[in-house]
Amino acid sequence: MNINSEKFRSEKKRVLQILPIQVLPLIGPCLRCMRQCQGLRKNGYDVTLLSRRIPQNILDDRNNKNFNDPYFEGIKVFCRLPSLPTVFLREIANLVYSWWIILKTINETKPDIVHVHNPPETIAFITSILCSLKKIPVVYDVHDGAYELISSLEINPVLKKIYLAAGLFFEKGTLKRCSGILTVSEALKIAMIKRVGEYIGEKPFEVMKNINPQMSNLADSYGKEPEGNYILFSGTLYTAIMGLEDMFDVMPDINNETGAKLVIAGDGPYRKKLEEYVINKGLNDLVEFLGHINRERLYDVINKAKLCIVTFKKSPQQDVALPNKVFEYMAFGKAVVYQDLPGFMEVLGADNDGKYIPDDKADLARVVKKILLNDELRKEVGEKNRGFLRTITFEKEFSRLLDMYGMILGKPLETGHQRPGNKGL
Repeated sequence: MNINSEKFRSEKKRVLQILPIQVLPLIGPCLRCMRQCQGLRKNGYDVTLLSRRIPQNILDDRNNKNFNDPYFEGIKVFCRLPSLPTVFLREIANLVYSWWIILKTINETKPDIVHVHNPPETIAFITSILCSLKKIPVVYDVHDGAYELISSLEINPVLKKIYLAAGLFFEKGTLKRCSGILTVSEALKIAMIKRVGEYIGEKPFEVMKNINPQMSNLADSYGKEPEGNYILFSGTLYTAIMGLEDMFDVMPDINNETGAKLVIAGDGPYRKKLEEYVINKGLNDLVEFLGHINRERLYDVINKAKLCIVTFKKSPQQDVALPNKVFEYMAFGKAVVYQDLPGFMEVLGADNDGKYIPDDKADLARVVKKILLNDELRKEVGEKNRGFLRTITFEKEFSRLLDMYGMILGKPLETGHQRPGNKGL
C-alpha cells in the first residue's frame, strides 16, 4: 500500500463524481459510479455526484426506487447536466452550457479531487479544462475509448468521420490535462496505451473492474432454485452491435433440439427494432422481452436461467469490453456463452467451453446446444466461472482507485503527475 494513499484514507477529503448519463435507472455504468461513491463514503470521504437530469417518467417508476436505493445513502446527488432527446443537441448543450453547471457545482462543493466518467467525451473534456484552471486534480474514468466506441457505431460513414474526429480531439485533450486514468479492462488499457500513449505519458493508469461488493455471496442469498428452460441475455438494448439478431436466427434450431426459449431482460432505444425483427421472423413464441426490471428480479431471473449469453459482435469496442453482466452471471455459477474476444478472456479464461467464434452463427448454435444438452458440462462450466470470480473482489479492485487518489493528492495539486510503469506497454 502506498504511503500517500494511507494519508488520504486518514483525512476527510471531498470528491466530486461526474456521471454524464442519467443515474436512473441504475444500469451498469451508473452502478460502477455508485459503487465507487459508496466505497469512498465508507472510507470516510465526502462524496457528491453530478449527473444528467432525469425525466419525470423515470423518477415516477417505482421499480427504480428513486433515490431511496441504498446506493444513494449518504451521497449528495445533483441531476443538473443537460438531457436533450437527441445526441447531437445534447452534445451542443454540453459544450455551450454544461461548463457553467460543472463550474457552479465545483464552486459549491469545493472538491479536493474530481472524478469524471465517459462517454460522452465532451463532459470529461470540459471538466478537465475547468479543473486545470482551478488547479484541481481530475481522474478520467474511461468506460469506452473514443476510437473504440465511435468507430463501432452503425451510422452514416460521413457522420461517423465527423464524430470520430471530434471524439478523438476531446479524448486527447482530457488525457493531457487529467491527473490519472481508470478503465474497465486490461484489454482497453492496452489498446489506449498503444493508440494514445503519447497523451497518457506515465500518469497513473489503473484498471478497476465493475464488480459488485456483494458479488461473492450474491447467489447464496437467493438460494438454489430449479432451472427454467430458458437462455438469458441482460443489458441495455442500444444497438445492433449486441448481436441479438444472430441469436434470434439460430433460436429455431436451438429450440427444436433443447426446447429452450430466449429471455431478454433490459430496455433501450434498440428494443423496438429487435421486437420487429422477432415478429417478422415469426419467433414470438421463442423470445420474451421483459423490459427493464429491478436488480432483485434480475438476480432471480439469472438464478433460474439454464444458460446465459453475451452475443456482442466483433468490433473495436467489443474487443475490449467487459460488461457488468458477466460478473453477475459468474456469481450465480452460470455457464456463459460469449464471443471469443480479449475482454472476456480476462475473467473467463482462455479455455472456457462457453466461447464461440466471433460472428459465427453456426458456432454460436453449436456451443449453446452443447452446453444445454449436457447437464454435467453446464454445471462444471458454471462452477469454474464462479471460481474465477473468487479472485476478483470489490475490495481488491477498489483499492486501485484509493491508491490512485492517494498518489495524486499526495503531490502538489496540479495536472500532469507522473508515475513510472506505463511507458512502452
